[in-house]
Amino acid sequence: MKRPVALATSFVAAVFLTSAVWAQDATYVERAWTGDRPTSQAGWKPCANGTCSSIVNAPGLVVRFQRREQTSPIEGHEHTTHIWYVIDGEATLITGGEVVGRKEGRPGEFSGTDIKGGLVRHLRKGDVIVIPPRTPHWWKEIPSGIGIFQVNMGGDAPGAVAPER
Repeated sequence: MKRPVALATSFVAAVFLTSAVWAQDATYVERAWTGDRPTSQAGWKPCANGTCSSIVNAPGLVVRFQRREQTSPIEGHEHTTHIWYVIDGEATLITGGEVVGRKEGRPGEFSGTDIKGGLVRHLRKGDVIVIPPRTPHWWKEIPSGIGIFQVNMGGDAPGAVAPER
């Protein structure tokens, strides 16, 4: 009996805390993607390792389209979960494994020079990948560009507005 009560209490607390943080109106972008480009009013802007069109940019949450034309350095985030949906193009992504030459970067982030023992995946249009916190990831090969719908969640979500202190 204690377990169901504890789970219910945790769920109610999570809903309450989430509603307190997001007590604003919904963000809505009509026809945000037309099949070959975003129609977001923000348009394409440079961002880390590519160009982005942001929809939501708030503490702990980033929702955006991203276009990558080049590979990126190996990276990982202590508190961020990535959810990526490939909307066009293809690329080779390596996740997990051991980071070689690991260096601490900005607070909550790390980089490296190589990954040993990671999983190699060839992503293409229609694929979804979820990368949990502390999982190294590396866009190793991008032959002709890749477009992704990106959701970054967590305290150090890349591109997120820093919370006020």
